[in-house]
This record gives sequence, structure tokens and C-alpha cells, in this order.
Amino acid sequence: GWIRSQALAEGRYFERDDAPEALIDVNVARRDGIGVGSTITLYPYPEAPEGEALTVVGVLDGMSMGRIIVPIEVAQRMYTLGELWTGLCLQSPLAPDLLEARLAALRGVESFMVAARAVEQVDAAFSGSLGVLMLGLFAAVGVALLVLGLLALEDRRERAPEIALLDALGWRARDLSLVTVGEVLARGVPALLLAGLLAPWLAGLFLARVETVNHYRVALHLPPWLLLAVLGPALLLLPLAAVPALRRGRAAAPGRVLREAAPE
Repeated sequence: GWIRSQALAEGRYFERDDAPEALIDVNVARRDGIGVGSTITLYPYPEAPEGEALTVVGVLDGMSMGRIIVPIEVAQRMYTLGELWTGLCLQSPLAPDLLEARLAALRGVESFMVAARAVEQVDAAFSGSLGVLMLGLFAAVGVALLVLGLLALEDRRERAPEIALLDALGWRARDLSLVTVGEVLARGVPALLLAGLLAPWLAGLFLARVETVNHYRVALHLPPWLLLAVLGPALLLLPLAAVPALRRGRAAAPGRVLREAAPE
């Protein structure tokens, strides 16, 4: 029943419980270059002298997560289990708590996992991961603002004579401040927009690495609201990066700056 619930990307399901056939996960197919019609040999353990020759009849793209699945009687024959089963997947209309109680009361059941509980654990893990991701994104924005502030401060220091001359010519402090803020925005806005464009690409590279290591597919879901939740406040905070430079500008006396900059 569980096998039939898995998405079949290619091929078919098993015809019989004793058929020398195998279903493989899509990531196994990509990694090893095998597909429907390929013949594979499975060994019950690494040191086994003989294995079971099987024909791949289908490729699964669901919760198979890097597995190779064989019919139950083939698995019993490989591991000389007789009529014993090492595992069982079943569907039940019972509530998770009642199902857990019933399974725990059965004889011969060593361990079990209720899918609803597994989903709750996965949701909790991803919720925590999302919090860490948001914290990392805001930390990156903070570092970016710091760098922009230092660049603005350095520009203000190097251009102090020029700014002092404009001040002496009658430019208002507001106009001079707008020039500094504009320079910060000219650097910061394109950088943030570029970061928004690169974020899905970088996330895709990371997930591709996860797929390679763990042999299961992780879909990339990067909703626009998540990018806006980071880039929106960052755009609003950009003018703050100009504050150190503006404070330096107000503290400098134009006459003194011009005298210091004048050639001897």
C-alpha cells in the first residue's frame, strides 16, 4: 500500500511479491546512472558472496529517499527470514495517539514510527531552521550596513576639503547630507537587489549539495515574502549607514579643513 502511494516518475510497480524486480529512488537513478530496464545486484550485507540479480522496473520520486525497494518475498529470500518481516508500512484511520497505543501493545513489534508524528518533527525542525536562516540574513544585512558606513566615512574623510569648500560657498548642511546619503543609497540599493537575485541561485547550489550527500531531493521554496521581509527593512535602514559620515561632517570646521588641505 505504501509503495503505491509513492509518485512513480518512470516505469511500473511490482507485478508479484516474488518477482525479481526493484524500484529505485530518482536520486539513486541520477547518482548511479541506472534506470528502467537496468539489471542490478543487491547483497544482503557487504561481505555476502552472492547477491540477488534484479531488474529495475520503476523509478520513484517521493519519500523513497535514496532507497532501492524490492518485493517482500525477495527481501525474505535475501535475508533468509522465512515468513518473518523486518518492517511494515500501513495506513490507518486511527488518531495518532490511539494508533501508537495499539502498535505498542502488539507482540513482536520492536519499534514503530507514526507518520503524523514524523511530519510534526519535520515541521518543527524546518521552523527552527527558518528562524536560524532569518537570523543569519539579518546578521548579513547588519554587516553590509557596517561596511557601507565605513566606506561612507572614508569617502567623507577624503573629500573633506571639497565638502568644506561647498560649505563655504553657501551650500546648506541639508544638501551636503543628501549627497552623502545618496552615495550610500547608490552603493546599497544595487547590492541589495543583486543579493535578492543571487539568493535563489545560492540556495539551489546548497540544496544540490544536500541532494548529493543525502541522496534525496529537497524542493526549493523561497517565497517572495521572505525576501521582502529581509530586503524591505534593509532598504529602510540603508540611510543609517550614512550617520557616522554625517556626524563627522558636522564636527569639522570648514575653515580649519581648508587650511589643513591647502598646499604649503
